Amino acid sequence: MLKTILRMIVFLLFFMQLPIVTAATFDFVRYADGTSSSPENNEQGYKVFRVSEDNIALQARGYKWKKNKWQQTSAYLDHGNAGLAVCNSGLTKSGQCKVSSDDSMSFQKMLWLSFDQVVSLNQVIFRNGQHGTSFKGNFKMTVFSEGSWGSWKNYKLTHIFNTNLMGEAFAFYNPMKSNNKKKQFYLSSMTVSGVSSVPIPGAIWLFGSVILGFFAVGKRKEAAVLAS
Repeated sequence: MLKTILRMIVFLLFFMQLPIVTAATFDFVRYADGTSSSPENNEQGYKVFRVSEDNIALQARGYKWKKNKWQQTSAYLDHGNAGLAVCNSGLTKSGQCKVSSDDSMSFQKMLWLSFDQVVSLNQVIFRNGQHGTSFKGNFKMTVFSEGSWGSWKNYKLTHIFNTNLMGEAFAFYNPMKSNNKKKQFYLSSMTVSGVSSVPIPGAIWLFGSVILGFFAVGKRKEAAVLAS
């Protein structure tokens, strides 16, 4: 009897600590190509672009490597089935990139995406500088996890990029000095998963303690009877 109840308690505690996985897709094409009735939509540049999907919040920032340091510019949503990239040339009063050809991820631009929790990066959909799906070359990415950035790593530039990297932030960088549009890119969409554990109610621990105490008392009474 005791073993059966103990097994039930262990099973219950284990079950209640199972992680809940929530997936969210950030559709940058939809944000850029949407209607004026959607506040986060339309082609525009942002010092910090903020959006939330399925209880996961994202912030995007744009940077340019210049004079041996990262200088913040603008994260930029480009319409026409393109997505999210970086504008270096500055923004007009209406928030448009001053140089229309400067709104993709070209040489030495970096797009930094941070989240309000640790996430698993599942998939990124890329578009090239002409909003197409053919690419040449590589991009670099680094991950911020457990309080520090990792090293830059090379990945093949492709239309659909699948991965299982985990972190609180991800930075995408274009190391290719080229005017070839197939060596430039936009992030069209990104799918991530957030993982969290279900908290165990205090009553569950109390229930386990009561049961164990009950059987401890029972064992002492049984020992006393045998001794007499």
